[in-house]
Amino acid sequence: MPLIGVDGCRGGWAVARTSGDLANVTFDLIEHIDSLFATDAIIAIDIPIGLPTDGPRRCDVAARKLLGPGQGSRVFPAPCRATLDGCSYSQCAELNRAASGKRISKQTYGIIPKIREVDRAIRPALQARVREAHPEGCFRVLNGTPLQYSKKTVAGQRERLQILAASGLRFDPTLERQRLGRTRIQMDDIIDAAACLLTARRIAQRCECVLGDLAVDGRGLRMEIVV
Repeated sequence: MPLIGVDGCRGGWAVARTSGDLANVTFDLIEHIDSLFATDAIIAIDIPIGLPTDGPRRCDVAARKLLGPGQGSRVFPAPCRATLDGCSYSQCAELNRAASGKRISKQTYGIIPKIREVDRAIRPALQARVREAHPEGCFRVLNGTPLQYSKKTVAGQRERLQILAASGLRFDPTLERQRLGRTRIQMDDIIDAAACLLTARRIAQRCECVLGDLAVDGRGLRMEIVV
């Protein structure tokens, strides 16, 4: 069974693939997500799937609790569905405030195009094999304790690569970034895609941890995070 981990990046989507053997993992970069969803692979993707009408998703709250004190900012709250209709930060922020009482952050606004793209491609039936993941949650589960460093730092990247290596997944993100294009992808995008790949592997092995409690959105999409 093909397994795929996906993380959004400047050039599109960072993709980590394997047929199940972690010694044979390949990385690539794709521009559009719909072609990936058309495969028969189990896919774990770091992007909100299922958007609330109002208020926070319970899976986001659970993910922040999992990461521990002082690390909740690593989980961006999913925007309300009405927010996707905005054409600027101010419009999206106001739409979200009208729906939930809170404006979205500029970080959340930055991934709105990616959220729109996935929302257009996903269907409830696809969630049998396309699941929302969260790399920081994955690392927390694999490590057993909260991580010490930000993923944007050299120390944080080293920390996360050691966790991946302990699970049997070893690669050189510097070489992969050079190959894929330094202006199109960052080191942490590649590392996060690898973390999502391990989540896809746990889904295939049926040992994943699901954050959330069977809530669905207005389109019938499950609002959950798998780690």
